Amino acid sequence: MFSKDIDTKSIEIQLKLYNRDFNPELGDLYQQYYKKCQRHKKVISEAIEAQKILYTFKVMTYPYSESELKALKISYDLINSTFESLEVSMDVLKATIDLYNESL
Repeated sequence: MFSKDIDTKSIEIQLKLYNRDFNPELGDLYQQYYKKCQRHKKVISEAIEAQKILYTFKVMTYPYSESELKALKISYDLINSTFESLEVSMDVLKATIDLYNESL
């Protein structure tokens, strides 16, 4: 969900670039938004690391069946791919904001 919000904001900024709708105050707001997203991403990253440790302990301490281990691995992989998607969205947002501010 958070990644989709970032993608939407990137598209909004790209439309303003395309329409040459520049406003220095918006540039500052976009920078603040990006910093807020970075903090939120850091919190998510910490939660993911805790979840990975939990998965590791679960696998080490309980004799799961093959199907249970497969389900845990799928969950683990899903977390990784989702976070990678968030990182890409953040990179696009940063590049778009930088381009917007350079165009002011």
